[in-house]
Amino acid sequence: MIEGRRVFIDAVRAIEPGEELTYDYQIQREPDDPPDVDAIFACHCGSARCRGSMLWPSRPRQARRRPATRNRTLRP
Repeated sequence: MIEGRRVFIDAVRAIEPGEELTYDYQIQREPDDPPDVDAIFACHCGSARCRGSMLWPSRPRQARRRPATRNRTLRP
């Protein structure tokens, strides 16, 4: 919810004091964006799950394929 210049975010669970929070801005891409718009809105948070941009993805992300696992019977 936005009120004036403040943004209020409802949490789906209790947040402990000192717990780190993250927020995905998903800034809308526009047809008249400058050519370096990806560099302008690059994210440098360092998270392994970060997509590297504060912009809305330009195309749908493809699901990563997990390597096939073999079912093995463990011997006692």
